[in-house]
Amino acid sequence: MFSMVLVSCGDSKKSNAAPTEAQSQSSNGSDGTENLQFIETMFPDGYVLISAIKDNGDVIHGMKKDGKIIIKPEYTSIVMDSDNGVFLCQTNRDPVKKIYTVTDMTGKVLLPGEYYKATRDENGDYHLFTLTNEEKIYSPKK
Repeated sequence: MFSMVLVSCGDSKKSNAAPTEAQSQSSNGSDGTENLQFIETMFPDGYVLISAIKDNGDVIHGMKKDGKIIIKPEYTSIVMDSDNGVFLCQTNRDPVKKIYTVTDMTGKVLLPGEYYKATRDENGDYHLFTLTNEEKIYSPKK
């Protein structure tokens, strides 16, 4: 089974890497985040988790690499699966529905945000389901 955490590196056999440092930065974007104060948390391989609290109290997260935003800060959680080379990004568009998007490690969307349930099996394959229970299986490159 798959557990939803903010950022997880690797599988359960390996230790999760802890953030090495955090810093605060203001956004100057034009996407509704320009007045937010972002906290940047360093992760392995040069990835930086960016997090902020919006005026309505929602926490949003994104990801940077080499100083560039690769995942726009609009997700309520991001799972980093570095062993399989993907991020599983979750958005709560309403209080009940969780919507999942799968990206590669560059932020390229592999499966768009149209899935309402996500699990990962023992082989590392992601099983994503639509509201009508249609299943899409994503098998990361091994």
